[in-house]
Amino acid sequence: TTAAGINGDSFSVGGFFFDSVDARIAHRAPSGRVELLVRQGEQRDYLVKGAYLFDPDRREARIADLTVRFDTTLWKLTHEAQVRWRPDAIEVADLELRNGSNGRIYANGDLPRHGEARLDVAVDNFQTGDLLDLLESDFELTGLATLHATVRGSLTSPRLNGAFGLVSGVYRGTSVPDLHGTFQYANRSLTANVDAVRSGNLAMAHVEAHIPVDLSIGVPGTPGGGPKQRLLDAPLAVDINADSLPLELIPYLTDALE
Repeated sequence: TTAAGINGDSFSVGGFFFDSVDARIAHRAPSGRVELLVRQGEQRDYLVKGAYLFDPDRREARIADLTVRFDTTLWKLTHEAQVRWRPDAIEVADLELRNGSNGRIYANGDLPRHGEARLDVAVDNFQTGDLLDLLESDFELTGLATLHATVRGSLTSPRLNGAFGLVSGVYRGTSVPDLHGTFQYANRSLTANVDAVRSGNLAMAHVEAHIPVDLSIGVPGTPGGGPKQRLLDAPLAVDINADSLPLELIPYLTDALE
């Protein structure tokens, strides 16, 4: 058995900067246990506890505890979850986090390289500002985001269906209309329908978009981990029907129009 402890501060990984890290690892081939606490500023920290297995034909992570804190918001794993990846598939088994009120992050299913995938993903009432802080982005958008999606097909030829929304949005101090939409993806084509509504559920705009894009992905440990170019060289169409759409957000997005 090999045991190790790591403690450090002021470091970066993949362009993300962290204030401190405290890790404990106990390994006895082919498996082990790990505890990891990472702090990112005074308002964000992440705790992971679990076990792992590295086998030539199977790799598995059993997550016993996953806690993410954004200022006063605390997201916690509701029960043990498992993530497995093999040369021919990725599997997520019943991963669920809740924030103590009505917030939820959920994923369950498998994504085979060939054959039929069955993956369900749900995100309810997630504060977009927390995600942008995690990504260290300077995009100044807050609001509650919701996403429900199902994935079928395979990793190399996925099919997606779902719905999404953003309510109580604010961009750089200006209120954003509530957004509700649906999307479908198949055969390297994404179709989305989005409605923008003001308070009282009065329609302000409807957008329909057809985007040629390749969303296929590869499997870790296999050659060709996905397409080099996502946006395809093919016609793109966006239709917008608007009525009394406020324009105060435009100067924040482009200086070409006032």
